[in-house]
Amino acid sequence: MLRSLYIENIAIIEKASLDFERGFTVLSGETGAGKSIIIDAINGIMGGRTSRELIRTNAKKAVVIAEFEDLSADVVGKLQEHGVETTDDKLIIQRDILADGKNNCKINGRPCTTQLLKDISKYLITIHGQHDGGMLLDEETHIDYLDSFARNDDIYGEYTQEYEELLRQNRRIKGLSMSIKQREERIERLTKGIAYLEKVNAKKGEYEELVNLRKLLMGVSTVSDAVSYFESSLENDDGGIMSALYTAQEKLKKAEKYNSEITKAISKITEAISSLEDARGYSDDVRNALDSYSMSYEDVEEKLEAYEKAAKKFGVAEGEVYLQKDNLQSELESLIYDSNEDIDALKEKYMVQREKTLQSAQKLRNSREKAAVMLKETIEYELSYLDMQNARIEVEILNSGEGEQIKFTKKGIDSVRFLLSANKGEGFKALSKIASGGELSRIMLAIKNVLSRNELVETMIFDEVDTGVSGRAANKVGEKLWNIARAKQVLCITHLPQIAVFADSHYMVSKETRDDVTLTHAEMLREEGKIKEIARLTGGRDITSTTMESAKEMISLADRFKNKN
Repeated sequence: MLRSLYIENIAIIEKASLDFERGFTVLSGETGAGKSIIIDAINGIMGGRTSRELIRTNAKKAVVIAEFEDLSADVVGKLQEHGVETTDDKLIIQRDILADGKNNCKINGRPCTTQLLKDISKYLITIHGQHDGGMLLDEETHIDYLDSFARNDDIYGEYTQEYEELLRQNRRIKGLSMSIKQREERIERLTKGIAYLEKVNAKKGEYEELVNLRKLLMGVSTVSDAVSYFESSLENDDGGIMSALYTAQEKLKKAEKYNSEITKAISKITEAISSLEDARGYSDDVRNALDSYSMSYEDVEEKLEAYEKAAKKFGVAEGEVYLQKDNLQSELESLIYDSNEDIDALKEKYMVQREKTLQSAQKLRNSREKAAVMLKETIEYELSYLDMQNARIEVEILNSGEGEQIKFTKKGIDSVRFLLSANKGEGFKALSKIASGGELSRIMLAIKNVLSRNELVETMIFDEVDTGVSGRAANKVGEKLWNIARAKQVLCITHLPQIAVFADSHYMVSKETRDDVTLTHAEMLREEGKIKEIARLTGGRDITSTTMESAKEMISLADRFKNKN
């Protein structure tokens, strides 16, 4: 489990030390206080992408140190497979981000690569973000969820070997079918193509990232102007909206004793102030994001143009350009080394290999079909608990064809998609057609809970996964996260009091301005502090005796649930 996290000079965090226990830990605080920065720091020690923009202004470097302890024997075994030794089942990971853009990574004091951090972190931590629900809308990911539930790693690995051998033999047949002149011409084209792709230097997932970054950069000036206008509207030399609301609130409070109806107006103004404070926090996040882009708009356009030209040149989608170099290299090797092969004999070998690949693919399909029934039932049970009692899930497995028409892909001969019937009497439809934001959040939570039972990872982080959820459903999400934390360590960033009341440990993240410098603090709350924070989450900045009593009651009800379970 994650025992402690030390952060130094990242964004608005000068120094912060957080100690974590087993069970359910909640991190709450005003929007823009720095909760997302903590997630950025954890991403860093997991080998995620970082940039010099993360370093706090005027600092030479940023540092993140994470200590893990009480690692299971299975996790220790996986770490050893990667050459990582532990002492007393403990592990310390450190990452320094330098101002020149370089990174220094260490595991137990020994230098390592960011790739090694990526390789081992999947056994230590998983992060489920507020946008994960949106991933469910991409039906290409559904087959991965099903394979994870079915524990298809070994079967999938067998299929991959057979499939790659089938592709290799197909390339050899095509190469031997050429004349000597055609072969020489093809070798020349392949050599030039490989050189071309080396200059493009395409990476998996980079094209999609660049498209999103271009969209953001195109609107930088518009967004910046809008944020500046909003911030100046809130507070300016003439006072602004916030000053006017505070003055109105103060005057109404003085008049309240003469007319009880004024209390209602005060309540609404208090809500308005709280909402505007939240909006200001969101605008702070936007402004920080504007300063964190690692590439200019021109650089992004140039790189995207390289992808688009390569895609057109090789007749593939832009997102698949990164695969082409290895494909061309493999074909080139076949043309150079297989010239003495007998093509008829090779075709016979190909048909034998095709049958072996088909058998392996059918084995994969059988596993998926069995797992689909169990996954459907398990997700529906979880959704019922999460206040979606009438929801039904269908795990649809489609074939790529029959007989000679079967098409082999990297993932077998199947495609998978999840269908949803959210209410009684409704037919099954694609998630993108009918699922609301709150439904997607709960479906994703249900899936993550189901899949986590098969994972070695001991620490699960949920970053504002309660999007679109409120009321009774939010209470159910809180209960579910607490239940997950009986078997795993769970850290959750949330704005909802219905979830925060279930915390076994509760951190409040806040920021202050000192000498014109904004700093973030993380404070472990004790009983009274937790009550005040729940009251703030419930009623906004102005905490009254009524909201305090309400907070105590919510915590009491949550404790009653825990004691029963």
